[in-house]
Parts: sequence; structure tokens; C-alpha cells
Amino acid sequence: MQTKKRNKVNKLALVFISLMLFGISLPSSAWAGYTYTEIIPPDWQWAEAWAINDGGAIIGWGYDVNDFIKGFLYSGGNYTEIIPPAWQWAGALAINDGGAIVGGGDDANGFTKGFLYSGGNYTDIIPPAWKSADAWAINDGGAIVGVGKDVNGVEKGFLYSEGNYTEIMPPDWLWAEAWAINDGGAIVGGGDANGVEKGFLYSGGNYTEIIPPDWMVAYAYAINDSGAIVGGGYDGNDVGKGFLYREGNYTEIMPPDWLWAEAYAINDGGAIIGWGYDVNDFIKGFLYSKGNYTEIIPPAWKGAWANAINGDGAIVGGGYDANDVLKGFIATLQSVCTTWTDVISKYNAYVIGQAVWNEVITCYNQYASE
Repeated sequence: MQTKKRNKVNKLALVFISLMLFGISLPSSAWAGYTYTEIIPPDWQWAEAWAINDGGAIIGWGYDVNDFIKGFLYSGGNYTEIIPPAWQWAGALAINDGGAIVGGGDDANGFTKGFLYSGGNYTDIIPPAWKSADAWAINDGGAIVGVGKDVNGVEKGFLYSEGNYTEIMPPDWLWAEAWAINDGGAIVGGGDANGVEKGFLYSGGNYTEIIPPDWMVAYAYAINDSGAIVGGGYDGNDVGKGFLYREGNYTEIMPPDWLWAEAYAINDGGAIIGWGYDVNDFIKGFLYSKGNYTEIIPPAWKGAWANAINGDGAIVGGGYDANDVLKGFIATLQSVCTTWTDVISKYNAYVIGQAVWNEVITCYNQYASE
């Protein structure tokens, strides 16, 4: 998406200069909007999109026509079912840029396990002797994190890397879950720190508690390759909010006038997505980028939440359409400046360089009405 933005800037550079000469005031908004596409495999009863990689491949899970819970991959316009052979059910939860997919479900014996799907092959993911496990995330190096119950039934996080398992649990905590890992191997999650539920960062062999000052509860859901962490919890007034933790500082993430929100994912450019309840108690997704909030919900849907964002700014999630059917969606950045008319008659302007004035003014009119 950065390349596309640069191309548009190059094309319109002379236009902006001439607009200033004529005193035409352009809107301060970026010249882009979102288009929405429903994500649901054919004939499935419902589905939710959980993650998207930088190549645009989407994974998720849902109910097929036979009430069977399965994962799916949507890539290149095609759907592929994701479920290990003979398993009773499975959901796909994450995908890396190499196309490797992880998730969890119940095997043929009803035993809850994680799985890795890579190169057409499935691999069970569960630490030795553990009673259960789910694989929640995978980085581009193939390292996997997840959560499960150990031999004693204690809920813990785990790291699976290069054939080895490592327990992930801050010292003296009662339980913990690992939810995300970046390409540098830093892991975030949440758990119970002796009666206070907090997020954590595990990096370089050390644990750091993640909770904004004076908050009652916090969970760390995602971390980007720069080490910025996002999550959600409850502040000192018991209000549910999201947060960003970066370079030792916390920033609250909450769209204006909303009742509740949590930040669920962050890309390497720092764009944050999440979901919550607006002032009318309506469930919506949101994007927070460069100080601005944008609501994320497909047109006419009754509710939606955003689950993931890739490096190009494409957002995936789930929600209920106008008929109350649970579906996934992808929100894709698109330019609104695609058709152009009426400049010469309206502004008595002229063509300069490669820019066509009537194109510019139509784009201006479109954005001014947003």
C-alpha cells in the first residue's frame, strides 16, 4: 500500500501546486476509503475471518453445511478447508507470510490439540504430557505460541520452535496464556499475577508485566516487529479500554464517545485495529492510525469486529449481516479518486503536466461529501 500511495502522490504533485494557486481548499483526510468483501466458504452456515498475511491470504473457521466446525483458507479467490485428517473439528487461528497455518481442535479421540498446516502436511502441536493445547500464533520464522493445560491441569502458555517446547509463564503466576509472537521472538499474553490479571511480555529470557498505571485488569494481545504491544482491559473506573504500550509508555485506545473497546492487533506500520461498543451500544470494529479513528463495519451489517490487519492495511474480522448471518469480511483500502468530471466548467481551470483537472475536482467533491 505504501507503493500505491507514493504513486498517487507522484501523479498529483503538480495538481496540488496548481490547486493552491487557484485557492481551492482540499479536505485534510487521506484520499482513500474501505471497500468490504464478505468472507464465507460456499454453502457454509457461518464463518469468521481471523487472520490475514501480507500476501492477502485469509484464514478463519466456521460451520459447514453439515454443522461441522472447520477451518478455512481463502487465497487467490479460492477456499480450502483446513482440518487435520480424522479430527472431529478444527479452527484456523493464524497464518504467517510463508502460508503456514496454525490452529486447534479435537482429534479423532476427542483430545484437544494444536496443529500446524504447512506444505500440504499437518503436524500435531502439543507439549509432551500436556492434557490439551491450542496453537494461537506463528511468526515468519515458524515459531509457534499457544496455550494449554500441563500434566497437572495448570493453564500455561508454550513456545514451539525448531522441534522444542518451552513453557511460557511468568514466575509465581497462577496461570498464563501466550497469544502472539513477533519475528524477533518476543511473546505476549496474559494471565493471573496472584489475583490481578495482567498482560506480559517475554523477550530475551525475561518477563515484563504489561498493565497501564492504575488499571484493574489488562491483557496483551499482539506485538509488532518493532515491539509495540496492544491489548485491552479495565481502567481504575472499571471502563473497558484498549491500550498501546511502546517504548515504556502507555496510550489509551478508545474511539471518541464509545462505551467500551479493546485493541486486538497492530501491524508493523503501527496501525491498530480492535472492536467495541459505540455510544449507541452497537458493536463495531475500529482502526486507529496516525491519531485518527475509523469505524470498521460492512454496510448494512448489524454488528462487526476487527480481528487482524496486515502490512498493506487490509483488515479482516467477523460480524452479523443484515439477515443476522455470521460472516467474515475483508476491508480493503481503495482510492475514491477513480472517476473525474466537471472541472473546466466549474472552476475554469486547465490541464497542467499529466494531471487532468476534471479528475481532481471530482475526487475533491467525493471526499468533501464523506
